[in-house]
Amino acid sequence: MSARRSSWRRRVNIPVVIAAAGVAAVISAFAVALVLIGLVIADGRSPAPQPQPSVIDIGAGTSAVLGFHTTAAAHV
Repeated sequence: MSARRSSWRRRVNIPVVIAAAGVAAVISAFAVALVLIGLVIADGRSPAPQPQPSVIDIGAGTSAVLGFHTTAAAHV
């Protein structure tokens, strides 16, 4: 049982840990650079012109058809 227990205890290989941390740092820096480049490109584009909202008075057209007077002079 002592041979089995000794196989569970493995030493941490410091050069492998440092290499893994370096690879992770490079990948993280690459991801951050891609995001920043995407933000700069998206911010540099001019936004599409927004159409101006229009108001249509539906009541004016329907009241004339129905025979109602919509002006103040008609009530006098």
